[in-house]
Parts: sequence; structure tokens; C-alpha cells
Amino acid sequence: MKTQATDATCTEDGNSAYYTCSACGKYFSDAEGTTEIEKDSWIIQAKGHTLVKTEAVEATCTEDGNSAYYTCSVCGKYFSDAEGTTEIEKDSWIIQAKGHTLVKTEATDPTCTETGNSIYYTCSVCGKYFSDEAGTTEIEKDSWIIPANGHTWDEGKVTKEPTCEQSGVMTYTCACGQTKEEQIPATGHEYDSVVTPPTATEGGYTTHTCKNCGHSYVDSFTDPTGGSVVPPTGPVDDGITQIFWISVVMLAALVLGKALLNKKTIQ
Repeated sequence: MKTQATDATCTEDGNSAYYTCSACGKYFSDAEGTTEIEKDSWIIQAKGHTLVKTEAVEATCTEDGNSAYYTCSVCGKYFSDAEGTTEIEKDSWIIQAKGHTLVKTEATDPTCTETGNSIYYTCSVCGKYFSDEAGTTEIEKDSWIIPANGHTWDEGKVTKEPTCEQSGVMTYTCACGQTKEEQIPATGHEYDSVVTPPTATEGGYTTHTCKNCGHSYVDSFTDPTGGSVVPPTGPVDDGITQIFWISVVMLAALVLGKALLNKKTIQ
């Protein structure tokens, strides 16, 4: 009687084909019964598993991971150990994705000088950003920023009046309370001019007086002899002006006295 050959597997022995005599119980390797063989000499030992390791991978927020496992390249079975003693089910090594752990950042309004932001969420595990609480819509970093408004200035208020010679100050105030200043140019003098004509004994001159601040200066004068004398021009202190004209009067008196003396001498 023939026993068919079977292949050895990773865990089970196989055998070559052999023949058994049903009368005497002896074993033979050929159908004619000429080559007797020992019992179990036909056995082909089990091969054992040829295991390939798959390394462990950590699960992320969005992707599954896995524990380490081994696959037999011969029989295709899966094992949790390098020796292939503990068989496991396919996909039993899968570690489910963790999902995002989101931290909310509240919205803030921008001010005149500082940016604001819309609501956004940050995953504390992977560091990604999202616009929604469910973590389904990823956004770019800083896409939540709202630019500063910039100052909105009022029409301004004069906080220092300009004078003829000094500039003033215009102050502008923003709704946030911040202020800025701009100069108002000096107004400059507005002079009224009074001409004092020369006489036979006294020179003439023009006095310019600012009608706003009272500042004055003498433009020019003409002496009694018809000559032209130009005093210092420009704004002149009132006290200096008085001294100057006292000197002019004294000079005119001296000239007149000398003329009278000469006249008397000639007579």
C-alpha cells in the first residue's frame, strides 16, 4: 500500500512516498517491494519558521502605529516573539491613532499699535494648528493674525499758541489716548509804520511797531544837514531806542550851538 509524499511545513513534519506490505508489515521505498526501508525513514523534519521582524512604530495624532511583530516568510503566519512560539492574529499589532489634543487660543481684538488674532487651536502632541475645535481644518502658522488698526487721530487742538517769534504746538489725540504733536509756525511780526519827518533841527525817521506784541525798531533817519545816516536795523529794544535818540538830539544841539557861535563871531 502506497503512502503519498507530503511536504514538511514550518511546524509539521512531511514525508517521502513509501510503501507498506499489508501482509508482513514491512516498508519499502519502491512499488515493487525490492528496497526495504526502516520505519519512519521517510519522515522529512518540519522546517521551522523563517521570521521577518517588523519594527514598532509609534502612533501619531492622525496615523496608526504598531507594536513589533514577526512574519514567517514561509507560512505567512504572525508571531509576537522572535522564536515564533506565540502566534497572533493579523493586525493585532495595530495601535490606533491618538487624535489631536487641542488647546484653544481665544480671539483678541487688534489695537492701534498691537495685532490681534482670531480663534485657533494648537495640538499639544504634534504642534499643528487648526481653525476648528474638531481639528479637521489645518491652518498655517500666524494665519490667525489680525493687523494692528493704526491710530485714528482727531482734528487736533492748539496746546501752545504761536507768537510772532516762537512756534506753537498742535496736539492730536487718538481714541486710544496716545497723542502726537506738530509745530505751528511762528506768526511773524505785523508792523505798523510811523514816519517822523525831519525838521530844521532834528532828523527824521520811521518807527515800525508790531501790532501784536509791541516790538519796535527804527528803519532810518535823516539829519538836519541833509545827510543820510542809517542806524542799526532790525528789531531794537525800547531802552536802546531811547538812548539812541537822546544821542541824536544831543548831536543836533551841538551842531546848532556851533552854528550860532560861528554866526555871532562873524558879526
